[in-house]
Amino acid sequence: MDIRPLHDRIIVRRLEEGEQKIGGIIIPDTAKEKPQQGKVIAAGNGKVNDDGKRIPLVVSHANPLKLPHAVSRHLSARFSD
Repeated sequence: MDIRPLHDRIIVRRLEEGEQKIGGIIIPDTAKEKPQQGKVIAAGNGKVNDDGKRIPLVVSHANPLKLPHAVSRHLSARFSD
């Protein structure tokens, strides 16, 4: 499936972290925080400014990213690599 976001949008896949153990206690999935790292799987062509010139994005496919705690939108989809 080929997906191309519009303009200055990107699609990021969260990287799964290993199992968390604190003091030998395994943390259940419901208590774990979401992973804070991801990888760009698709990026738009860039933003068009007022003059009509396209400003390309700094990130591209497969770039690693550090994600904030509050991500603006979540998308649930199955992608094949």
